[in-house]
Amino acid sequence: DYDEENKKPLPPYIQMVISIMKRVLHFLPSKNHFISLQILSDGLNVISNYENHLLPMVHQLWSPLCTKFNNNTDDMVFREAFNVLTTMASSAKDFIRSRSLKQVLPTIVERLVSSAKKSKKVFKGSVYFTSHKYKLQYTILSGIGDLVLNLNFIEKDMYDILTAVTYYLEQDQPIELQEKSLEFYKKIYAIHSDFVWIYLQSLYIDEYEYKSDNTRLPTIKVCGSSKFEKSLIFKNVSELLELFKN
Repeated sequence: DYDEENKKPLPPYIQMVISIMKRVLHFLPSKNHFISLQILSDGLNVISNYENHLLPMVHQLWSPLCTKFNNNTDDMVFREAFNVLTTMASSAKDFIRSRSLKQVLPTIVERLVSSAKKSKKVFKGSVYFTSHKYKLQYTILSGIGDLVLNLNFIEKDMYDILTAVTYYLEQDQPIELQEKSLEFYKKIYAIHSDFVWIYLQSLYIDEYEYKSDNTRLPTIKVCGSSKFEKSLIFKNVSELLELFKN
């Protein structure tokens, strides 16, 4: 009950964490914003079970956090902002669903797509693996599946995300990023199987007719996608389709 929870005294350590977070919020516009984001991410984890204090904190944090999701933000700060977002999503869930879709997801997708060009044909031993750009790619690909599920995105919300991740299924991407992309698809398929199956079929065929097990649903004709070079994605897409058939 909301009133009863409000009457309960907060543990001293929770009061202290909330106090620290409120102070740190003021440092987000400063040069120390990377450290501030780390502290806020940790703080959100600590207060996640105290919804009456969590949601107001998320509300206060949202606007300054959004300023970190732009094309001019360096990769290190963008990565930490993404970590804060995924922490928020795991606890606040639908509270930030709509605003995430409108205000930050387009920039995340754009950054993921543009970064894919930088990591093509970069293989083991390259200094690229120590760069903040690679760490950003790895972090987004590792976390965006849980983000999609925690925010209860529906199929129409996910098309651009699937497209961005698919660039990392290409064979000339680092194997670690390919693996994270495969993990993403497996995670999303568990909840949105029909949508993922149709999307994957569209990637390397010219035309495909999908008949659902539900006889009340019409047959869907899918046209192939021309965004990707089929020879580069064939291996990973085939692996996923073979896995999902079983």
